[in-house]
Amino acid sequence: MRGRELIVAVEVDAGADGEGVIHAASAVDAATVREECAGRIRAERSVAWDERQRRVVGVEREGIGAVALIERPFAPGDGEAVPLLCEVIRARGAALLPFGDEARQLQGRVRLLATHFPGEGWPDLSDAVLYAAPEGWLVPSLAGVRGERELQRVDLVAALRSLVPPRLLPQLDRLAPTHLAVPSGRRAALDYAPAEGPVLAVKLQELFGLGETPAVAGGRAPVLLHLLSPAGRPVQVTRDLKGFWDGAYRQVRAELRGRYPKHPWPDDPWNAPPTRKTNPGRR
Repeated sequence: MRGRELIVAVEVDAGADGEGVIHAASAVDAATVREECAGRIRAERSVAWDERQRRVVGVEREGIGAVALIERPFAPGDGEAVPLLCEVIRARGAALLPFGDEARQLQGRVRLLATHFPGEGWPDLSDAVLYAAPEGWLVPSLAGVRGERELQRVDLVAALRSLVPPRLLPQLDRLAPTHLAVPSGRRAALDYAPAEGPVLAVKLQELFGLGETPAVAGGRAPVLLHLLSPAGRPVQVTRDLKGFWDGAYRQVRAELRGRYPKHPWPDDPWNAPPTRKTNPGRR
């Protein structure tokens, strides 16, 4: 009977050390089992997350109790796969579905406006809320998705943006812009991800002459300025730009003008032209 797919064991004991022993048995084929046990055969479909493959898999099975007569894979439809994907996302969170920088920026922009304009209907886009209830925002994006690789291609920004009421979308772009114009003429990117509020990182020479700290949310939220050296390293972090020009700028100038002689370090930053250029190339 070695190598036979099915046997009927009629005399069995537990054996020793967990090894069972069959003393009497007979080989049997699947057709005979189906004929003799037709009323006990059950057909089942199961859908599960396969950790090795990192995807949803489906298995069709016919069997008697724990004995499988037929076991074959099938491709689950959205109706079977999507609820399971939501369960896995709920359990794994960022480990399975991480938010990229663009999604983080959108989360921060909405969080800022919800803080400064309570009662207007800005949604809660915090990780805890989103991962706890993916059914409420992600399901339309999961059509055809079965595994981790497809999840990485889901447009999470569009899915999150769909949670913002349409009437608020124009305010999102107006009150929490992704970029701000600085005196040098450049549009500098804002970083809304930090919990302390939006950050504007810009070389300090680009802000010469500017006394008022830029603000968003209709002027309610001054940005946190990261004033950068010519090498792009922060030399001052402040929300008081005027105070920097009148105070700490002198020390920064004394420390850095010898290290970066090609860049302008005027005595009077209030009346110097803002620039991104070095001295020889300035216009």
